[in-house]
Amino acid sequence: MKLAKILYTISIFVITGFVILFSMGCRLGIGTIMNPVNIGDSKNVSEEQETEPFKNIEVDANVVNFKIEEGDSYKVKTVYPSGFKTDIDVEGDTLKVEVKSQKGFDLNVVGFGDIISLGDGLPAKRCDLTVVVPKDGSAVMEDIKIKADAGNVNLEDRVFDDINIECDAGNVQMKDIKSATCRIDTDAGNVQVSDCDLGDMDLKTDAGNIEFDRISMGDMRIKTNMGNIDLEGVTFGKGSVDSDVGNIEIEGSYDKLVAESDVGAINASSSKEDTVFDIKTQIGAVTVNGDSKGRSYSN
Repeated sequence: MKLAKILYTISIFVITGFVILFSMGCRLGIGTIMNPVNIGDSKNVSEEQETEPFKNIEVDANVVNFKIEEGDSYKVKTVYPSGFKTDIDVEGDTLKVEVKSQKGFDLNVVGFGDIISLGDGLPAKRCDLTVVVPKDGSAVMEDIKIKADAGNVNLEDRVFDDINIECDAGNVQMKDIKSATCRIDTDAGNVQVSDCDLGDMDLKTDAGNIEFDRISMGDMRIKTNMGNIDLEGVTFGKGSVDSDVGNIEIEGSYDKLVAESDVGAINASSSKEDTVFDIKTQIGAVTVNGDSKGRSYSN
């Protein structure tokens, strides 16, 4: 039994090492480790299209670097390889953008071959989608929905009713965002959120680290299969945090916390005296408000 546990732990460390290397690649831009095939020649095509006013944003893309910025009017700016087709339309109050490869799309982990740049100034093909809204404050956003096979999503200094992000491979960054609800689902990539008021939060990533800093939420549910979860300065009502492989650290003010890790330490602290804890780890240590609790704690 002990031998099986030792072998299991060793295999976990090997897998975790791979995840760390992958995460480093994500930080440098997914393009540094992935090669989209059948994307056309190396020519980047830059386009800019004025649109009617909109309140909602829906994006469906094979690969994308997404952000919102302010300008003089409503418009969409894109920079893509010539092998991609971009459709932009406003239906009612919703801006709809679809970006697809005309020759099919796939991702292969190949090292440093021909790459698509997802940022960081790499000398390669670009896949940028920028939504521009008026800087005079007249733009009122409601819902935003982004679905991408690969890419990075960067949201900053905006107010939404609902945020829904699905990305197979890529990083999500949010700063100074306010939303009544927020859902993020990634297969591989890091999630970094700071200085946000997000209402109810539902976050899931298969492989990647999760970092929150100064976040206010209603109830939250966070799950990662492989990766560390680091929540600092957070406030919420009820919270559920689960990591199969990775450390969990939560510091803030909250009513109830249920936290579990199969392999990894859990360190939780709350400024509320009546916080309810239900915490356990199979391999690791549990610490609550600075006190060691063995491998589990419930009050």
